[in-house]
Amino acid sequence: MLARSDAGVTAVATSTYPGYPASSVLDLDVDTSWYIGSVCVASSSLYCCEAQSIRVDLPSTRSLSAVVMRGNQGSFSSGYDFLTGRLDFLTANGGLISSRNVVFNRPNGDWAIELTPPVANVRAVRLVPGWAESNAPGVAEIQLYGQ
Repeated sequence: MLARSDAGVTAVATSTYPGYPASSVLDLDVDTSWYIGSVCVASSSLYCCEAQSIRVDLPSTRSLSAVVMRGNQGSFSSGYDFLTGRLDFLTANGGLISSRNVVFNRPNGDWAIELTPPVANVRAVRLVPGWAESNAPGVAEIQLYGQ
């Protein structure tokens, strides 16, 4: 698993609610979460929070074989989860390699996928939130598996 303990793995978000930083998705603690810091509003788009995202940057190009995301389980364990989203796999220069639609499992807001074959040449993974339970949703963990 690639996590905060791996040198150079970082998380960056377009906005962050005070006290709930992007780095929380890498701390291996499901009781901490990153929450969007601005209000998501409905639009005609499939992604109501389209202007918001969180990205996990890798220190070098990797092949990813699985992704696991965990819903909020700490202070706001219900009412603040993402319901849908899009997971983008990006190159070193930010180019899109591929995407996967995400429908988070209810009631805990978790999601996992095995990537067969593995997605090669990945330098970053971005979660673009879709529909959510609230206008300031979040996610507890983003775990990437690969080599």
